[in-house]
Amino acid sequence: SLRYDKATLAIRKFLTDYPDVCYAHIAQYWLAETSYHTRKYDVAVKDYQTLIDQYPKSPKRADALLKIGYSEFELKSFSKAKAVLENLIQTYPGTTEAGQADNLMQKIRLQKIR
Repeated sequence: SLRYDKATLAIRKFLTDYPDVCYAHIAQYWLAETSYHTRKYDVAVKDYQTLIDQYPKSPKRADALLKIGYSEFELKSFSKAKAVLENLIQTYPGTTEAGQADNLMQKIRLQKIR
């Protein structure tokens, strides 16, 4: 939609102009969320991965990994989803995101059985 396009362009411009401001990782997260919620899963994967790669101290990293897993699941890239979710569970054990990752892993196992 036009509103989505305008919003994402504005956020991408902000991140290009101010990549090091203290809230840049939050802007990157919401850019990815916008893509995810508009079902542009391939774009969302790239945007969440940018958050992980460029902002290693961001508290949104576990959530970004989880959303990459969900996005890959929606794209039916089950082996990619599984690898990301396993990484999440190992890196952030005991978190809410790890629990959600475990639930999604069970759905992936069911998909592979069919």
